[in-house]
Amino acid sequence: MQEVLEKIIERFKKMDSITFSSFSKPLISIEDAIGIVETEAKKYNGGWILCSERLPEESGYYLVTYHEWSNGEFLPKFDDTYVKILHYQKSERFTGWNFPKCVDKRAEEDMNKEVIAWKPLPEPYSPERKSGNEK
Repeated sequence: MQEVLEKIIERFKKMDSITFSSFSKPLISIEDAIGIVETEAKKYNGGWILCSERLPEESGYYLVTYHEWSNGEFLPKFDDTYVKILHYQKSERFTGWNFPKCVDKRAEEDMNKEVIAWKPLPEPYSPERKSGNEK
């Protein structure tokens, strides 16, 4: 996606103005058009959705970036960020992310986990599905 946006910006920079034949003056300046594209690109963020903005609407598996750290009370202190597939559950009994559990209760109590961002999983590869470039 980032590559596409960069190509769009490159094409805008080569243009003098964006006009239509029925208008005598530009509808929007090149600088404004580039600003719009850059603003939207920042919002896209590689498809990642911050959990602080919204959570998935449905239960299912999602690609997540999550932060995991230890208080150092039982395990050695650590502070890591991972990308992993996790299940999000939305039901009457529980709504949230299902993290893998440690077998040691003390280790589990010493660990903290927080999903920072998520995005839907891509469609799996299928040899029958053709890309937009093929006919």
